[in-house]
Amino acid sequence: MPHPLTDVSGIGPAAAALLTAAGIKTAEDLAGASVAEISAVKTFGPARAALVKEAASTLIKAAAKPAEPKPAKKPTKSPSVPAKASDAKPQAAESKPDKKKKKDKDAKKAKDKAGKKSKKSDKKSGKKKKDKKKNKK
Repeated sequence: MPHPLTDVSGIGPAAAALLTAAGIKTAEDLAGASVAEISAVKTFGPARAALVKEAASTLIKAAAKPAEPKPAKKPTKSPSVPAKASDAKPQAAESKPDKKKKKDKDAKKAKDKAGKKSKKSDKKSGKKKKDKKKNKK
């Protein structure tokens, strides 16, 4: 079955009309035409002629190939959960540097929390002092 010219990459309705007027009516005609014949058509220079000729050839070759069946996907194994605790691999104990890093992080978090609390309490106490000053006036 012949392919319309507009199926070819780089050929729109206007270019298809110009090619048709020149006697090139299908993508197969375009692929069989010489670059010189295509270049003779208005708006087609040698470079564009070579590109659309190649695009037409590619389109025809792709259509001629029978659709290759995709290989069946192999079922992927989902991460299996061991049936028994004894089947599970023993997890390695944390190394000493990792433990130290974790302790340092925990200590930093605790310090940050304490700092935030003291800032909040400072704000509250500062507010109370301001309120007392207002009440005195």
